[in-house]
Amino acid sequence: MTPETAAIIVEPVQGEGGVRAPSSDYLKGLRAICDEYGLLLIFDEVQCGMGRTGKLFAHQWTGVAPDIMAVAKALGTACRSAPAWRPRRRRRRMVPGSHGSTFGGNPMAVRGGQRGA
Repeated sequence: MTPETAAIIVEPVQGEGGVRAPSSDYLKGLRAICDEYGLLLIFDEVQCGMGRTGKLFAHQWTGVAPDIMAVAKALGTACRSAPAWRPRRRRRRMVPGSHGSTFGGNPMAVRGGQRGA
């Protein structure tokens, strides 16, 4: 950390590197550091927000509030879809848990994709 540091950005539940949630104490520690040094605490909830963890936002399980929260595509709900096609030889590399989708899982987009295919 330097005098130029403005913020700490963290995912309350990591998505791309496997589904990993830091402890509440970790997020509380980040909140304390931000408060002490006048930094913004930014939560990236693009993959874990909008009810995907059982609460509207994942950070609500910890009681730690961010100053800014990124939700971007998560707000698109059933209005977007981002399918990915890859060669059959590469499919075995992408196993369950190796990649999450911020567009995936909404019924309207899936149905639209089925109709389009």
